[in-house]
Amino acid sequence: MSTITFPSDGRLKFNSELVHQLLLRNTPSSYELWPTDSSSLYTPTESCSCDVPSSSTGISGPYTTPVVSSSIPPSPSLTSPSFSGTLVLTTTNTFMTPSLDSKSSLNPTVGSGRLSLAGNTVCLGHGFDSSVDGLLVTIALSGLIGLFLWLFFALVRPRFRQVYGLREWFVQDSLRPKPLRPTLWAFLNPPVPMVPSISNAPTDPGESALADTRGFPSDEELSQRTLWFCFLMVLGWSILGLAAVLPLYIISIPCIAETAPTPRYLGGYSTLQDLSLLRVLLLLDNREVSTSSNTRVLEVVNGQDLKWRARVRIIIVAALLVVVGILPALVKILREYSKLIAFRRNWTDVQMQGKEMGLSSSLEFSAEPASSGTGTGRRRRQGRQWESSHHMFSQEDVGLEVDVLSLFTVVDTQRLSLLIEERDEILERLEIAEAKYIASFRMSTPEPSFVDLNLTPAGGTHGITHISRPRKLTGSSAGTRRRRGRNPANASSSLSPTSYVAPSSYYKLGIRGINGGRFADDDTRTSFTDSVNQRIVGTRFQEGSRSSMIFSRLPVGSLFRATTSVVLDAVPEPELELEPDAPIPDPRVHGPNYVARTTEDTTEPETLYSPGSEPTQLPSTRSDDDWVDVGREAPIDFRYSRTPTRASSIFRFVRRPKIFGPAPSEHRSTFPLRERAGTDPGEASSPGEEVPPHLRVQRSPPFVRPLTGLNHDELGAVYSEIRTWRTRLKTINEDIRLAQEEGYEAIVDGAHVKGWLLIGRGLQFLPGIQLIEGRAKEDVRWDILQQVVVAIAVTLLIGLISAAGLAVATSPDYAHYLPFFQSMARNNDFLTGLATVLAPSVAATLFILLAVLALHLSARLVGTISISAGQLVVIKAMFYVIVGIAVIGLIAAGALLYAFGALSRGERISETIADGSIYIAVLVLAIIVNIAVTSPALLILQPLRLRQVMRAERAARTPRQRFRATYPGAYNPLFPMACCTLAVTFASTFSVIFPLLGPPVVLLVFLTLVAHRFLIGYVYGRTRSQTGGLLQIWLLKRVASLLALQPILLGLILLSRRLWPEGSALAGVGVFIIVFVEVYTRLKERRKGRRGLNPVSQHALESFRKAARPNHPTVLDEESMSIVSSGRVVRTRGSFASVLDMMSMTLAVAPSQYQQHGPVPIPTETLDDLTATERAARTHPDAPPRLPPLPFTDHAEEMSRILFAPELIAPSPIVWLPNDSAGVARAEAQDLEHYHGLKVVIDVRSKDDVILRRRHHAS
Repeated sequence: MSTITFPSDGRLKFNSELVHQLLLRNTPSSYELWPTDSSSLYTPTESCSCDVPSSSTGISGPYTTPVVSSSIPPSPSLTSPSFSGTLVLTTTNTFMTPSLDSKSSLNPTVGSGRLSLAGNTVCLGHGFDSSVDGLLVTIALSGLIGLFLWLFFALVRPRFRQVYGLREWFVQDSLRPKPLRPTLWAFLNPPVPMVPSISNAPTDPGESALADTRGFPSDEELSQRTLWFCFLMVLGWSILGLAAVLPLYIISIPCIAETAPTPRYLGGYSTLQDLSLLRVLLLLDNREVSTSSNTRVLEVVNGQDLKWRARVRIIIVAALLVVVGILPALVKILREYSKLIAFRRNWTDVQMQGKEMGLSSSLEFSAEPASSGTGTGRRRRQGRQWESSHHMFSQEDVGLEVDVLSLFTVVDTQRLSLLIEERDEILERLEIAEAKYIASFRMSTPEPSFVDLNLTPAGGTHGITHISRPRKLTGSSAGTRRRRGRNPANASSSLSPTSYVAPSSYYKLGIRGINGGRFADDDTRTSFTDSVNQRIVGTRFQEGSRSSMIFSRLPVGSLFRATTSVVLDAVPEPELELEPDAPIPDPRVHGPNYVARTTEDTTEPETLYSPGSEPTQLPSTRSDDDWVDVGREAPIDFRYSRTPTRASSIFRFVRRPKIFGPAPSEHRSTFPLRERAGTDPGEASSPGEEVPPHLRVQRSPPFVRPLTGLNHDELGAVYSEIRTWRTRLKTINEDIRLAQEEGYEAIVDGAHVKGWLLIGRGLQFLPGIQLIEGRAKEDVRWDILQQVVVAIAVTLLIGLISAAGLAVATSPDYAHYLPFFQSMARNNDFLTGLATVLAPSVAATLFILLAVLALHLSARLVGTISISAGQLVVIKAMFYVIVGIAVIGLIAAGALLYAFGALSRGERISETIADGSIYIAVLVLAIIVNIAVTSPALLILQPLRLRQVMRAERAARTPRQRFRATYPGAYNPLFPMACCTLAVTFASTFSVIFPLLGPPVVLLVFLTLVAHRFLIGYVYGRTRSQTGGLLQIWLLKRVASLLALQPILLGLILLSRRLWPEGSALAGVGVFIIVFVEVYTRLKERRKGRRGLNPVSQHALESFRKAARPNHPTVLDEESMSIVSSGRVVRTRGSFASVLDMMSMTLAVAPSQYQQHGPVPIPTETLDDLTATERAARTHPDAPPRLPPLPFTDHAEEMSRILFAPELIAPSPIVWLPNDSAGVARAEAQDLEHYHGLKVVIDVRSKDDVILRRRHHAS
C-alpha cells in the first residue's frame, strides 16, 4: 500500500500523474482509471470478476469491477475544495470505479445506482434516499389523515350541537358567545378573541363587581394567551432558521456525500442532514480518505481551505442564536410573565378581596378537650376576655393581616355518601319507570290528522291478527238504546281497558259499555230469553261464516248478539243515562299516583264528548272523590249496564282479569284529552291559545290512547315498578335525613372530624394550612387527602429507545453490530425509508400519546386537597416527562445508539455522539410531522367524548339521563399544553441546529391555537374553579427555562470538535438563562413572609400555634378521629371548646354572616341536576333561547356559600319527568306532589312549560 501525506495548509495541489502511477502499481494492468482530460470520464468496456470487498456498498464478496479503456493525460490538474488538517490519501488494491458522468458532480443517486464516498449517502438535489422517501410518506399520510379529520369535524359539528355547541345553550344568556356563521368553516374564525386582553383588569377595589368579572379573563382564556405567545416564539425561531441559518449551511459548502468519511462496514448519512449543522461540522474533522471508494475525492481535496469558512459560519450561527433567537424571546416571555403576575395580584386583591380558602387537617392539631367538642360556627368571646381582646385589636380591625372569616368542619360522611349513591340509583329507576309509563300513551283525534302521523314503531306483533280479550255479554233494552258510534280515528277505540294501567283520570264512570267490573248492590241479571237469543252455549265466542255479508262489519273480537231473526249483529251502544249524583272526578288532577279519599263533593262540571251527540255536561270535582288507589286496591268491575244510585254506590272489588295477549289498536281503549292546567273546565281558552288547524274540523276534541302493540300486562308491570321505587325513594329520603342529623350532631360534638375549611385573609401564615387555590366549592376534593403519584416515565423511555434504535438503523456502522438491521442498511430504498422514518415516528408518537393519556388518567390519584392543585401537579408531571423523556431522553438515546460503533472501538466517541444528537433530528422531524395536523384535529374533534355522548344519548331514557349525557366536559389543559410543550421544546432544541424542523412546529402550534380558541369559546364548560392564571404563570416560567436547551446542546456539540471558545460561550449562555429566569421569577413571585407581619399578628399566630400544638402529648380518640383528647386540663379562663374557640381567642376574628355573599367561594358554571333540577330542566339544546327567569332560588344557589360536605346539605331529590303533549306527565307530577310529597319538575320544551311551573310554585 502506498500513501501520500499532504500538509494541512488548505491550498493543496498535487500531481495526478504521480497518483496514477501509484495506483497502477497496485492494480491489474488492464485497468485504466483516469480520463484523458479533466472534463470527461469514460464508460466501462469490459469487466472482470474479482474478490473485492466493497466498503461503499457494504456488500462483500466477488463482484464485477468496471474498467475504463482510455488513458490518462500526462499531467491533469484537478482543483476543488480540500479538507483541512492532515489529509492522508491511501491506495489499496481493494477499490471500485463507478461509471460517472462528466457533467454531474459525481454525487450518487438511488436512481442511477451511483455511490459516493460516504456509503449510501445521496447529495441533496441529486436524488432521494430512504430517509427522504420515508419523510415524504409520513407527510402525505399524516396530512391526509389530518385533513380528513378536520373535514369530518366541519361536517359533524352542526349536527352535534350537544357536543360542539354547549356554551350556546348550557350557560346563562349573558355568558353565551355569539353564534357562529352558518358556514362549513366558521369554527376556524369564531367571534372569540384570539388573544384575550388582560389590560382591562380593574385595579380599584371600589369598581363594580360586574366590571370586575368582565375585566378578569378566565383560566381558559389565559391558556389561549399563553399559546399565542408560544406561537409567536416558534414562528420567530422558524423564520430565523430558514431565512438566516439554513443559507449558512448550504451556500458554498460541499454536501455530506462529498465530505463525510466512508463507513467501515455498512450504512450512510441521510440526505436530510445536508440541511443541518452536520454539513458544516464534517469540514472540521481530520480523517483518512481512501481512493478505493470514489475518484471524486481527488476533486474535493484540491481547492480552498473550508475549515475557517466553516468555523466563521458557526460563530455567526451562535451569534444569531443568542442575539436574534434567545434574547428577544426571553424578553417577551418575561414581560408577559410580569403582566400575568400583576394580573394575578389584581385578581386576588380586587376580585377576591384578598380572601383565601384553605384546609386544615385534624392530624395537624392536638387541642385540649371541652364539653362542646370541635364545633363549627362563629362564637364571640364573652365577658372580660372578649373585651380585653377586642380592645387589644380594635385598631387593627380595618386591615387585619390574618383574618379568618368563616370556618366549616369536615366530618366523616362515608355512610351518608353510600346512602346518597343508593338514592340516586333509586331515583333513576323511578324516573325510568315513569318515562315508560308516560311514553305508553299518545294523543289522537277522532278524525285523521297530523297528530296521528307521529306513530311509535310497533313491536314484533304488528300486523298479526289477534283475538280481543273475551268480554261478558250483558242484557240490553232494544227500545232504549241506539247504535254505538265508533271512533273514526285510525288505530283507536273508545273502549276502556280493565287492567287499570292507564291513567285513572281517563276512566269515565258514567259511560255505558264499560265492562270488566261490577257494582255491589245491582242484582240485574240477563234473562233466560235474552241468553237464548244471545246464543251463549258453553263459550263466550260465537262462530261466524266468512262468506256472510255481515262478516266485514263484525271485526274479530267485537261484541255482538243474535237478533230475533237469528242473525248475528253488533251490540248497539247503550244510551247515556246520567245520574245527577254520579261521582265523576276531574280528569286533570287524578292519575295513577292518585290516592282515594272519602269525600263526595262534586263542584265543577265536566264536558263529555260522544260521537253523534251534543256535548254533555257531567259533574266533576277537583277534590278527592270516590276513586280507587289502583296501587293498593283491585280495579272495579263495571259489568252491569246501569249506573247505581247513591244508595247503591258501594263498589265491590274483584281481581284484575288476566289478559291473554296483545290486541290490535282498534280494540284498545281511548281516553279524553285533559285540559291544560290554568284553564277551568267549560271555559274558553286563554286569549293567547288558538286551536290548531288540524283540530278545528274535528267532531270531538282529541283524546289519549295507548300506543299500538303495547301489552296491558306489561304496562301493569311498569305501574307496579313505579309503586315499588316510589316507596323506596320515600324510605331512603327519611334515612338520609336522619343520617344528616347525625352528621350535624357529630359536628357539634367534635366527632369523626377530618379537618376544617377556612375562608379568610392571610391563611398561608397559619400552621398546617393547605391553600385551595381554586377558592371554590367545586375545587375541594372531599374524597382524597393523601395519595401517591404514579410514575410512567420509565415505560415511555423504553418505548422511545426502541423507536430511536430503529431510526438510526441506516446510520454508519450501526447495523454491523446489530445484524437484524443489515438488510435495511444495505438497501437504500423506499421500504427502508418506511421502516426507519415512518415506523419509528409513529411508534414514538403513540408512546408519547399513551404517556399523556396515562397522566390524564392518573390525575385522580394525585394526593391533593383541591382539583386545581391536582391539575397543576399533572401539568408539571406532563412537562417534565415530555422535556426530560420525550425530548432529552430521545436525543440522548439516539446519540448513544448512533455512537454504538465508536463506543465499541473506543475512538472518536465525543464527535460521534455529537453527530448522533443531530442525526436523530430526522426522527424528531417525523414525529412533529405526524402530530402537526392530526393532534389539533383530534383535540377539536374529541372522538372519545363524541362516542361517549352518542352512546349515552342512545341509552338515555329519562331527561336526567340525557342531561347527564350532554353535560359539558370541564376544561382540561393537559392535551393542548402537551402539544404546545412538545412543539416548543423541540423548537427550542433544534430550530438552529436543524432548521427544517421549524415549519411543522409552527403549523402544530397554530392549529392547536385555532382548536383551543373554538373549544374554550363553544365547547368547554367552566364548571371548575378559577385560579387567576396560576398554571399559566408556571408554564411561562418553564418555557423561559427551555430557551437554554439549544445553547447548551450546540455548545456541547462544538466542544466535541475542540472549538473551546464558541462551545464554552454557548454553554455558559444556557446556564446563565436558567439561573437568571429562576432568580427573576422568584423575585416577582415573592410574597410577604411571616416576619413582615406586624407584631400583633405575629403574637396572635404564635398564640394560636401554641394552643393548637401544645408541648405535652395528647391522646387522640382513634375511633372517632376527633381531636378531642382523653384527659382534661383545667385552665384559668376555661378550656378550649373547639378549634373555632382557639382561633377566635388567638386571632380575634369576628365571623361574617353567611347572608353576606363575598367573592369566596367563587361561583362556577356547575349545574347539579340533583340540587338544581329546575334549572337543569330548562337546560336543553332544544329549549327556547329566551326563557323567563325562575321566580325562586333553588337549593344549589341557597347553599352555594356553605362549605359543608355535599352529603350533609343534599336535599330530597326532585323527580324529573319527560314532557308529553297528552298531559300524562303533568298529571303524574300533580299526583306525586299532592299524594306522596315528592317534588316533581317537567322537562321544559316551550315557554308554556315555564309558565306552568311558575304558577305551580306560586300556588
